[in-house]
Amino acid sequence: MAEVVPAGLWGLLAGSALLLGAALGTLVGAIAYTAGNLWPARRGARHRKRSGHRSSKSQPESACSTAGRSAW
Repeated sequence: MAEVVPAGLWGLLAGSALLLGAALGTLVGAIAYTAGNLWPARRGARHRKRSGHRSSKSQPESACSTAGRSAW
């Protein structure tokens, strides 16, 4: 029975180290993602995540976009 207490304490220490490592990894990952996102944004890529929403009047259609349309 005397061996149970030290084994439990070692398990608690190991589990705490795993949780601390996971929390630290998440924090480092969040900082790296934010830094990687800010770097291009400050260099003029502010609208890089926009999708679609183009006006057909402002930009000419390419041959690829008109090839699939039917004439009817």
